[in-house]
Amino acid sequence: MGETIVRRYSPASMNQSQIIINIFSSENPRVAMVGEPGVTKCGRLRLQLDDAAALPAAAAVDQGRGGGSERHRREVETTMTFADTEIRVSALDVATGNCVRACVEFLGSV
Repeated sequence: MGETIVRRYSPASMNQSQIIINIFSSENPRVAMVGEPGVTKCGRLRLQLDDAAALPAAAAVDQGRGGGSERHRREVETTMTFADTEIRVSALDVATGNCVRACVEFLGSV
């Protein structure tokens, strides 16, 4: 296989029930924005998030600065593995272990 890139993200709010990760492609290696010419959406990954209030305190990362804070930050770990004609993508809810996977294939028509 090819190169693998791993990133961690946090939901925008504690009450967020899902995370949607859109996947875009371009032949231009210097593209910066999805609205640029030649950029196309090629997939979407949707990860359902369990209710954060129901999770044990140890399942989330403490966000408090002064210690003793009850607020926690959720983390979603994304992995993208690039191969010749496909990208294998996964999103993992670190707190629960819930994971979704997809494979985006870039095979041209004959």
